[in-house]
Amino acid sequence: MNVVLEKTSGLNAKIKVSLENKDYAESVDNKIKEQRKQVSLKGFRKGAVPLGMVKQMIGKQVVLEEINQKLSHALDDYIKNEKLELLGDPIVDMNALNDFDF
Repeated sequence: MNVVLEKTSGLNAKIKVSLENKDYAESVDNKIKEQRKQVSLKGFRKGAVPLGMVKQMIGKQVVLEEINQKLSHALDDYIKNEKLELLGDPIVDMNALNDFDF
Protein backbone atom coordinates (compact mmCIF):
# COMPACT_ATOMS: atom_id res chain seq x y z
CA MET A 1 0.00 0.00 0.00
CA ASN A 2 1.32 3.40 -0.95
CA VAL A 3 -0.01 6.78 0.25
CA VAL A 4 1.21 10.00 -1.40
CA LEU A 5 0.26 13.63 -0.77
CA GLU A 6 0.26 15.95 -3.80
CA LYS A 7 -0.26 19.69 -3.34
CA THR A 8 -2.50 21.01 -6.13
CA SER A 9 -2.84 24.62 -4.99
CA GLY A 10 -2.41 26.75 -1.88
CA LEU A 11 -5.15 25.15 0.20
CA ASN A 12 -5.94 22.06 -1.86
CA ALA A 13 -4.15 18.75 -2.02
CA LYS A 14 -4.70 15.22 -3.28
CA ILE A 15 -3.97 12.14 -1.26
CA LYS A 16 -3.43 9.14 -3.51
CA VAL A 17 -3.77 5.70 -1.97
CA SER A 18 -2.56 2.81 -4.11
CA LEU A 19 -3.56 -0.74 -3.25
CA GLU A 20 -2.23 -3.90 -4.78
CA ASN A 21 -3.96 -7.25 -4.91
CA LYS A 22 -1.70 -8.65 -2.19
CA ASP A 23 -2.87 -5.92 0.22
CA TYR A 24 -6.40 -7.28 0.44
CA ALA A 25 -6.36 -10.78 -1.12
CA GLU A 26 -5.74 -12.67 2.12
CA SER A 27 -8.50 -10.93 4.06
CA VAL A 28 -10.92 -11.43 1.13
CA ASP A 29 -10.19 -15.16 1.12
CA ASN A 30 -10.71 -15.34 4.88
CA LYS A 31 -14.04 -13.51 4.69
CA ILE A 32 -15.26 -15.74 1.87
CA LYS A 33 -14.32 -18.83 3.89
CA GLU A 34 -16.21 -17.42 6.88
CA GLN A 35 -19.26 -16.71 4.73
CA ARG A 36 -19.08 -20.21 3.26
CA LYS A 37 -19.93 -21.64 6.67
CA GLN A 38 -23.20 -19.69 6.67
CA VAL A 39 -24.31 -20.27 3.07
CA SER A 40 -27.28 -22.55 2.62
CA LEU A 41 -27.90 -23.61 -0.98
CA LYS A 42 -30.31 -26.21 -2.26
CA GLY A 43 -28.52 -29.49 -2.93
CA PHE A 44 -25.73 -28.85 -0.39
CA ARG A 45 -25.53 -29.12 3.37
CA LYS A 46 -25.22 -25.85 5.24
CA GLY A 47 -21.55 -24.90 5.18
CA ALA A 48 -20.66 -27.50 2.54
CA VAL A 49 -21.22 -25.34 -0.55
CA PRO A 50 -18.11 -25.42 -2.79
CA LEU A 51 -15.83 -22.44 -2.33
CA GLY A 52 -15.94 -21.62 -6.05
CA MET A 53 -19.72 -21.22 -5.94
CA VAL A 54 -19.50 -18.98 -2.89
CA LYS A 55 -16.88 -16.83 -4.64
CA GLN A 56 -19.11 -16.57 -7.67
CA MET A 57 -22.11 -15.54 -5.53
CA ILE A 58 -20.52 -13.00 -3.17
CA GLY A 59 -16.93 -12.55 -4.37
CA LYS A 60 -17.24 -9.08 -5.91
CA GLN A 61 -19.17 -7.73 -2.94
CA VAL A 62 -16.54 -8.98 -0.48
CA VAL A 63 -13.71 -7.57 -2.61
CA LEU A 64 -15.34 -4.14 -2.84
CA GLU A 65 -16.06 -4.06 0.91
CA GLU A 66 -12.49 -5.02 1.73
CA ILE A 67 -11.00 -2.45 -0.68
CA ASN A 68 -13.23 0.26 0.77
CA GLN A 69 -12.24 -0.68 4.31
CA LYS A 70 -8.50 -0.77 3.51
CA LEU A 71 -8.63 2.57 1.68
CA SER A 72 -10.54 4.33 4.44
CA HIS A 73 -8.19 2.99 7.13
CA ALA A 74 -5.12 4.00 5.11
CA LEU A 75 -6.50 7.50 4.54
CA ASP A 76 -7.47 7.96 8.20
CA ASP A 77 -4.10 6.71 9.42
CA TYR A 78 -2.22 8.99 7.01
CA ILE A 79 -4.24 12.04 8.06
CA LYS A 80 -3.65 11.28 11.75
CA ASN A 81 0.07 10.50 11.36
CA GLU A 82 0.79 13.60 9.27
CA LYS A 83 -1.47 15.73 11.52
CA LEU A 84 -3.26 17.24 8.53
CA GLU A 85 -5.95 19.78 9.28
CA LEU A 86 -9.01 19.27 7.09
CA LEU A 87 -12.01 21.44 6.46
CA GLY A 88 -14.82 18.97 5.72
CA ASP A 89 -14.54 15.39 4.51
CA PRO A 90 -12.19 14.12 1.79
CA ILE A 91 -13.83 13.86 -1.65
CA VAL A 92 -13.27 10.84 -3.90
CA ASP A 93 -12.04 11.63 -7.40
CA MET A 94 -14.48 9.65 -9.53
CA ASN A 95 -12.30 10.08 -12.65
CA ALA A 96 -9.57 8.05 -10.98
CA LEU A 97 -12.00 5.13 -10.58
CA ASN A 98 -12.79 4.93 -14.31
CA ASP A 99 -9.69 2.83 -14.96
CA PHE A 100 -10.37 0.40 -12.11
CA ASP A 101 -11.47 -3.07 -13.22
CA PHE A 102 -13.95 -4.48 -10.73
